[in-house]
Amino acid sequence: MNTFILRWNPNISSYKMENHLGIISHAREMEFPNQFDWSVYEWQKVKDGDMVILLQVGTDNDGIAMIGKIKGEPQADESWKKDGSKAHYVFIDIFDAFNPETDKEFRAENFENDFDKIRWHKGHSGELLDKATAKRLFDKLLPIIQGTEHKQCDMLSIFMKYGWDIPFID
Repeated sequence: MNTFILRWNPNISSYKMENHLGIISHAREMEFPNQFDWSVYEWQKVKDGDMVILLQVGTDNDGIAMIGKIKGEPQADESWKKDGSKAHYVFIDIFDAFNPETDKEFRAENFENDFDKIRWHKGHSGELLDKATAKRLFDKLLPIIQGTEHKQCDMLSIFMKYGWDIPFID
């Protein structure tokens, strides 16, 4: 199982902050996982079951906006840029979603020193993390998620409920 970094700049993306806040609000009212789709640049490497971390970039509050798991294989479709080009999209089961503006523990500044291989403020969507970095990142994230009042789910419980491999536990 691989882990990919997806990037989202709400200033240029068709997925706006209002959409993200709607997903956070909707997700807190429903049992996870909720699902949505996202374009992936390195789509050839993506497999069903891979983990994703969506980073908010290009803002004053860059950071982790969402954690999820890819469901199915990438599919080609019209690009979100609406310029006539094609993009490859994956469906993602959302485990948890955050607003780096208000959920300050998920801001990039809290991770940059420990994870200097990750480009926290720019880059394409769909960058494969090496397994050691992915494991360290999930090891850091899990207690943060479990310790927050706004948590929507316990990722470990969801993985166990659906019988999925747990990528961040040896």
